[in-house]
Amino acid sequence: YDILKDAESFFTKINVHIIQCDSQVQQDTRIACQEDLEDFLGKGRLAGGGATDFRPVFAYVEQLREQGEFENLKGLIYFTDGYGVYPERPPEYQVIFAFLEEDENRIPVPPWSMKVVV
Repeated sequence: YDILKDAESFFTKINVHIIQCDSQVQQDTRIACQEDLEDFLGKGRLAGGGATDFRPVFAYVEQLREQGEFENLKGLIYFTDGYGVYPERPPEYQVIFAFLEEDENRIPVPPWSMKVVV
């Protein structure tokens, strides 16, 4: 929340989707203004469980792109533990896989993506 709120003019024009998934997309919450974000943070619940497969999210985002949901998609930030099936081919936008901690046991992220530990 702090990162999004501190971004200069973030809430002037915003179209963020918080997509929750495991082996399939469980929930998509669209954030278009500060009130949407505050409502999600106040009432939102985590959805999903184990058996993560990253590919359904990428397919879902592509479907949203085809429907015109994104005017100029800049990228996707995927918060994960890293245990799942990665797509083989890169999408047409930048991808960051974000982790809460380093883990030597998980497989590396695809070469077309960036890994960030927050």
